[in-house]
This record gives sequence, structure tokens and C-alpha cells, in this order.
Amino acid sequence: MACPGLWPCLKQIDVYLGTKNEAVEWFKVLQMEGLTTLEAAADMASEEWVSMKIPLRVLIELRALHKEFVATEQSEEPSSNSLASRGRIGTVEDISAFLNLAGPQNKEEKKKKPSTLRGKSSKPSVRTRKTLSMSCNANEEIKTVSGVVNVVGREDHPNLLVQRACRGKNAVPFNPNRSITMGLEVYGKQVDVEIRTSSQTIANGNLTILVFARNSMRSFTKMLDKYFRSTKKTEQSKQTPILLVGIISDTLIGKNKYVLKESVLEAAELMKAIRYIEVTTAADAKEVFLEASRVLVRTQLHETNVGRLLELNGKIQKANDKRPEVMLRKKMISVLPNSIFQVTSFLQRLRLDNNLFAYFPNEILHCPQLRELSLNSNQIEEVPSSISKLTLLSRFEIENNMLENLPIRALKAMSNLQEFKAGGNPLSKVPQEVFKGKNLKLELIQSFAGNIEHEQADTADSITVSEKEREPFPVFGIPLQQLMKNEYELFPHNPLPRIVRYSMSEIIKRAICLEGVFRMAGQAQRCAELRAEIDATTKISFSDQENPHNVTSILKQWLRGLPEPAMLFGNFDKVIKLGAATSEEQIKGLREILETLPRENFHLIRQMFRLMYLVGKNNEVNRMDFSNVAKVIGPNLAYSRDSANENPMDTINNVNFVNEFFTTLTESYPEVFEQDVDLFEVDYLQDVEMPNSILFRKLSGHSKSVNTATLSSDQRFLWTADTKGSFRIWDTDTTELVSSFETQSARINCMARVACNIWLGTAESIQIRNEETGDLVHHIVESPTFNIVAVNEDQLWTGNEIGGIYVYNADSFERETITLEGFVVLHMTQVADSVWGACTDRKIRVWNIATRECTQEIEIGDQGRLNAITWIGERVWGSFDNSSVVVWDSTTFEKLACLDEDHGAKVFGCTLVGDSVWTFSWDGQIHVYDKETFQHIEALPTYHSDAIGCIVCMEDPKLECQRVFTTSWDKTITVWLSQA
Repeated sequence: MACPGLWPCLKQIDVYLGTKNEAVEWFKVLQMEGLTTLEAAADMASEEWVSMKIPLRVLIELRALHKEFVATEQSEEPSSNSLASRGRIGTVEDISAFLNLAGPQNKEEKKKKPSTLRGKSSKPSVRTRKTLSMSCNANEEIKTVSGVVNVVGREDHPNLLVQRACRGKNAVPFNPNRSITMGLEVYGKQVDVEIRTSSQTIANGNLTILVFARNSMRSFTKMLDKYFRSTKKTEQSKQTPILLVGIISDTLIGKNKYVLKESVLEAAELMKAIRYIEVTTAADAKEVFLEASRVLVRTQLHETNVGRLLELNGKIQKANDKRPEVMLRKKMISVLPNSIFQVTSFLQRLRLDNNLFAYFPNEILHCPQLRELSLNSNQIEEVPSSISKLTLLSRFEIENNMLENLPIRALKAMSNLQEFKAGGNPLSKVPQEVFKGKNLKLELIQSFAGNIEHEQADTADSITVSEKEREPFPVFGIPLQQLMKNEYELFPHNPLPRIVRYSMSEIIKRAICLEGVFRMAGQAQRCAELRAEIDATTKISFSDQENPHNVTSILKQWLRGLPEPAMLFGNFDKVIKLGAATSEEQIKGLREILETLPRENFHLIRQMFRLMYLVGKNNEVNRMDFSNVAKVIGPNLAYSRDSANENPMDTINNVNFVNEFFTTLTESYPEVFEQDVDLFEVDYLQDVEMPNSILFRKLSGHSKSVNTATLSSDQRFLWTADTKGSFRIWDTDTTELVSSFETQSARINCMARVACNIWLGTAESIQIRNEETGDLVHHIVESPTFNIVAVNEDQLWTGNEIGGIYVYNADSFERETITLEGFVVLHMTQVADSVWGACTDRKIRVWNIATRECTQEIEIGDQGRLNAITWIGERVWGSFDNSSVVVWDSTTFEKLACLDEDHGAKVFGCTLVGDSVWTFSWDGQIHVYDKETFQHIEALPTYHSDAIGCIVCMEDPKLECQRVFTTSWDKTITVWLSQA
């Protein structure tokens, strides 16, 4: 049987891969290389093929075709899937049928050992994905890597790190007096790591791990001093790669101040460390040595080609805050260089197409700002479920790889993912539910799946696109009604353009407290770029690195660019007349104007007044009162049709009337827009049609992180406290500030209410203050308090750095002590007739309130640090550093659930809100769960730019819902309304 010709094979592969008629160019390139037959083309080595700039997937298909042909030639009884059993191979029809049926049927067949390299045998070189990723060039493969890792730090910190990493079933026996060797596997390679610990000097080796205690400033400064003294002595230590590791030393908890993460990151940048890793669990410690292994592999692989390494480093170093992208296409690399960690903090776009990656690059998971990722035409077999950590990722392409399955739950959890391409992969059926509620463009090509007809039938039913895919449409300079025709195709229920709701959300999150917000202009060039980007795509998003003034400028430019203002030209004269009227007449006149507006204009005006009101409410910090904000936004909402031809004096007078009109009505926003209306129905800031929880107010005024809050006994007042030692009292109904106090303490750690007094625990003492006036009632000196819980309305239990528990009588302030040995209580909560305490020795202890005796100990295992425990119903919810939430039965102490798939950062606490539980974390995220079934309900929009420190909740009888207050390290308080 004749071997099929090269041209018909290429032509059909072109159609199959959807590569837009590129077969002619492929054929020309191959002819120039003297390759005119299928056998010759299939015999090409992968590296040589990539150098011709033809997609690697084409070579894979040619090899599969040739392999089937050879098998058919040698087999006396062809298989039922073989085209030889159906006639001659070579025609376009035969090749089409072959492409649907041929190919590896299972993983074992795909992972057979490769044959000899081209040049040593006449047989084709079919290299597996593993050997492909291990190879740096066509003549050399590195199978194993070994290296010496020096773990250096003060006291016993290096030994502590290694000991934690050695825990588990297959633990390596550790003797601090000698080195040990760990055998690890990364990127499919065996890595033998010799680990040496030292508390004296930084010795020579392949990698240095610098360890310090995160909860000891002395440990941190000593580590820096040791590093810089060592680098002065030897040039070798300057060239050795460095990993910086911060551990939490249990022996130092409560005795020292925590080192600020910003300081650690600055030190890491100064010493040019590859990464900073924070260790709180054994899993974190193991990750340190896995990362060390990856560093050794990356270093050794790239050392074989210094020229290419310099080229890669040069491209990576070009990335910056203004151009946060890296393009490394067709570079024949199987792992990223270590220098990629120089840009992970701000990287937003990464393209790694047409390379030799066999494994998903782990380094990508450390890019929190990543928006777009492209890994087309590699050899990747699996996408890790941890990709859900890339919470901002909106575009993900991984076409023409070797994927058989997708991380369904991870993709479902990525709320910002709007475009996903996975064409040309041997994927099995993709469940439809993963795409519900997402605006995804999914391109899948079913291949290498056995019974192709059956799979195609299943796929037709299971793969759907939840939102209609359409081409980008212009946003700026377009009449509002015309723009909304396009917008309704994406979000049929929402009358508010995405440019408005997304920019508003960003402003509320990051700019509401910015001095001069809306008055300060953005960067002209960057604003022009943003406008072009928004007009060129259906995705509208803003980076956390974006200058907030650019976002406010973009919104003003969009408003001013409407051919007809939001208020309409016909209402301009009415606005001018109302500018000189009384406030009552202005409110009545605005309502009359609003009744005549189209639906889209009405909601646009409503949201602009809402935004102006939120900005004006925070004038204490942003210096933009209602008058100032009305002056910069109002003229963009109402202006004359002939404003360009007006008399200058008339223009000035008109602007003054417009400003008066908008100032009064901005201040009256609640009266005009929040009376007799369902606020949940008209929120429209969220993409969902009927949200369960909405933003109500945003409050500011604290100068440091707001880390704790509590309500007064009658819930009329909200107390919030910060890390500078000040607290504020707010009216919970009006959200107005009642009073503000300074405690003269460096920090307020916790608060609790008993009877009509608020107890404030500080680093030096306890202050008891009146809940209404804030006046000092009693002061307990020399009683440093780090956590506090009110028990039975007549006593307070407090935890301190000594390791004991102090129990105070709420009336007499008398104290008794519960002595503890070997551990400190980090957090406490009352559970029925007992108090549960989270302890530093990774146990929960239960004390009887009446007898003060410890009645139960609960092992929490390897979950990491337990930050908080909360009694909700008959269950106790625990919040952990490893981004999980664990639920126990409060009577049987049985572990009921571990919720570890939703949060991507340390969970700080849980709060009951109606019939649901809100959990909050380090990254400002809030996730909502059913309190009975523990089912995940939703992730709330993010209106904080930093960690959430506390959540308190109360009933709102007027609005018949829950009113929720979230405090944050970004110095603000967000007020929510919830129907949970």
C-alpha cells in the first residue's frame, strides 16, 4: 500500500485544526527543507520542526497518520478502527475519516518510551510529552538534577523549617547536626536535594534559603544583617539564587511584633530573591523545598543555552507597571526562567505559545494580577485545579495541547473568566453546568476519543455558551439607546452600561477615599489607551495597578461624549430654572424630570447621584464635599445643545445654576432615590439579575487598618477600632459619625460588649467605655489583651501573651486566672455552657464556664493556623490560614465539613447573616454558605482593596433585611443590605 502524499494530509489537517488555510505555507516551507513525503515529515525532531515556525500540533497529526499507516502495513488483521480495513489510504475522504478515528486510545499508549533520535535510526522519532519537556536541545536530555541547598537563619529557625517539611508518612529522618537528602519530582524530573542547615554563615551551594521568624522583628533584622555581611565577603554568595522564607515561630507568639509584609517584600527585592514564601503549615514547608527543586531545574536547564537565557531575561525585564505583559512565543522552552518572578506581582498578560511545555507552568499561579494567559501549541496534559487562584483571569487559551480533562470546579469558580479556548485537545465530554452564568466562548474539537460519533452526539448536548458571543462594539461617543441595544445582548436584564457599573465598582473599591477624586485628572495617554481597549473588546475590566484617577476620568469622558446628555437636551432649561429654586422645589422638579426619561437614562442618572453621594459622604478624607463633586460631575449630565455658541457670561451663569441644582440633589439622594423602592431590584451594579446582597454605603475616617467592630446593646451604634489605637462610634441607621476617640494605645486588638459597656483590649491594658458616649468607665492597667469574648452577659474571658486566660467579672472587674502551659490561646468563643479556644499547639480546647476545667481537646491536624472560631446554631465554624473553613458539631465534636474550594487566601472569620454564613479573607473576598447544608451560595462583589478584618450584622426593620458592616485593612467600612 502506498504511503499517503504530504499535501492531502496537510490540507485536511488545516481544516481539522481550523488554522485558516495555512496548509499552502506549510507545504512550501517543508519543500524548501527537502521534505516532500509523509514519512520524511513525520521523522522530523520536535525542536527542528518548531524552528520552521509550523505549529507543533501539525507534526503530532502527521506522526499519528504515519504511525497508523505503518501499523496497517505490518498488521495482517487490521483493527476495526484502522482505515486499512476500509480501503486505500491517501484520499482526502480517507484522511478525514482517519483523523476522526486514529490516535492513542489510552494513556499507556501515549506514554510509551520514545524511539531513538533522528539520525540514529530510520524509524520516526515519536517523543513523548515527558521527554519533550525535559529536553533543552535535540541532542541532550537531562534526566536528573541534583544540588546543594543551604538553609540559613537565626537560632533554630532553619531546623524548624526542615523539621516541618519532614513531617508525614514518608518523612525523611532529620538530624540537625548533619545534612540530609530529599528526593523530589518536579516537571517530571527526579531532583536530589542535599539540605544543609546553618545559623552562622551563608555557605556556597546551588541555592540559599534565608529563614526568619515572621513574628519577630529581631529575627528579620538579624537575617538581613547576616545576608549583607556575607555578600560583602564573597562574590559567590551574590550569584547564588535566594529564596526568602518567613515562618511563624510558636515560641514567639505574642512576644514580638509581626514584620509587615511590605517590609519583607522590599527586602526580597533588595536582595534579588527569587520568591518570598510564608510558612504556617507543614504543607507550606514542603512547598519551600519543592520550589527549591524547581529553581534547580530551571537553572540547570537554562544554563545549557546561555544565549537563549539572556534573550528570555531581556524580554521579561521589559515588563513594567505601564506595560504588564510578557511574550515568549516559539522560544523552545519547557520551563520558565527564574527571572519570571521579578514580574509576577504586576503581570497581566502572558503568552507562551508554540513552546515545549509538558507541564502547566507552576510559576503562573503566582501572578495574582494575570488577566490573559495563552499556552497554545504545547504538550500540556493537565491544567491544575489551583488555576482558580487566578481570580482576575478573563481570557485563557490552551489550544492544541494534550488535555483529556478540564478542572471543572476550578473553571466554574473563576467568576471573571469570559473567554476560554481549548480547541485541538483530546477532551472528553464537558459538563454543561460549568458554563452556567458565564459569558464564555468555548471552542472544543473532539478528537482521539474512541467512538467519535458517540462523543459528538454527547458534545452537541453538553457544550453550550451561556451568553451570546458577538463582535466588539464601540462604547464611547455612541447614543445611549444605541449602545444599550448591544449591551442587552450580553446582559438582557441590566439597563446600566458596563462602562458605568464596572468603573463605579472600581471607584467604590479603590478611589472613594482618594483625595481629589474626580477633581484630579488622569493621565491623558493612558486614558486614550483605555478608551481604545474598551472600544476594541466586549470585556471591560480595570487592573488593581491602574491609577484610580484614570478610571474616574474615563467615566467622565464617557458621560461627556454621549451625543445627548443623560438628562436630555430638552430638560436643560428646566435644570437652569430649578438651580435658583428652594431645595423642596428642586426635589419636586427632579422627580418630574425623572418621570419623563427613558428607562436607561433614568437608571444612569440614579447611579450618578448614588456615586456622587458616596463620594460626598467621605469628604473628611477625600476633600470632595457634595458641592465639589457636583461641580465636576454635574456638568457632564446636563448641558445645552448650543453650549459652544453661548455667550460666555450666560455659560458661567448656567454652570452655576447647574452646580446648585446637582449639589442640593446629591445631598438629598436618599430622599429622592431610596424612598418607596426595592433597593435590591434597582441596584444594577452587579451582573446578576436579582442580587441577594447589595452595597448600601461606604464609610471612612480611620487612619489605619480597621480590624475589629461591635454593636451596642440596642444596636443603635456601631463601634469600629483600628490598629492606631483610635475608635469611632457610628449611627447604624443614618451611618453618620457620632464621635471619635483616641485611646493613647498603640493598637486596639479586640472589642466585646457586656451590658451597656464596650471592653477594648489593647496591647497594654483593657479599657471599659460607655457604649453611647464612649466615656472611660474603668481602666485595667498592665493587662495586655489579644482576644476577648463576652460570656453570659456577666463576665469577660481574655487571652494574653503569657499563655493564661483571665476571667473578669463584668460588674466588679475582679479577675481570676486559668493557667495554661506550653501554648497560647489565639481566639475564643462561647458555645452553650462552655468556651472554645483556638490554641497555638494546633488544638481546640473546651472549658466549662462554671468549673473553668478543660473538658475536651480537638486535634485540628495539618489545617494550619486557626484564626477564628464562631458558634453558629449547633455548629462551630473555624477559619484557617490555608484558605479553608471547617465545621464541627458543638456537642459531639465531630468534624462535619471542610470547605476548601472557594477562598484563595487566609480566612479570617465567619459571621451569621440571616440564614447564611459569610466567610471573609485576607484578599478582601466574601463567600456565602448555607448554614445548614454548608453549600456554597455565592461570592460577593469585592468592595474592599485589602483584607477584611471583621463583619457584624443586625436586623434592619425599616428595609426588612439584614444590615451588614464589613471593616477592612483599607481603612474603610462597607455597609451592605442582605436578604440572605
